[in-house]
Amino acid sequence: MGDEVKRDVRPFEPPPWEREAFEALARKKAEEQATVDLLSALNPSAKDPAELQAEAMAAEVLAARAVAARAAETTAGVDDPAITSTAIPATVAAVDERQVQAMLLELSKEETIGAGPIKLIARIAAVITAAVGLGMLIGGLMSLGTAQDAAKRTLATTMASGALSVFGMCFVAIAAWVWIRSNRMKGSR
Repeated sequence: MGDEVKRDVRPFEPPPWEREAFEALARKKAEEQATVDLLSALNPSAKDPAELQAEAMAAEVLAARAVAARAAETTAGVDDPAITSTAIPATVAAVDERQVQAMLLELSKEETIGAGPIKLIARIAAVITAAVGLGMLIGGLMSLGTAQDAAKRTLATTMASGALSVFGMCFVAIAAWVWIRSNRMKGSR
């Protein structure tokens, strides 16, 4: 597996408009872990760590449900379903245009290469395939034409030349399809 490309894996960073929510969740988890550690230090035999972790997860789910309920309550009074400027959270409004441009620039660096080299390879493959197909088609027709009299023309010769001609036409059709598809590709050239 030496062909694998190793990428620099960056740690997860939330989007700017959700950063405050992630930070609040991290603080809450830290507080819950501190509480769990304090309870386990006071009474170590009461519960094992798996039970404490399950309780912490249940508390997190309940907190998420409460946040969702509060969000539903705040949007319940809005008559217009369209988002108004007053309904936009402060975190979204606080996003700086320069930060957005920087993020878009980073994303554009991660995009794949242009379609130029792929188009060139596809066109070369189409030309080679068409040449092979035309060769097969001409060979099939020539083998049928050489056996002109009925005595030399057998069923096997006719079937072989017909099959070769059909495969030649298929190759030419595939070459045409690849050529057309390569010309429809967007990109450089």
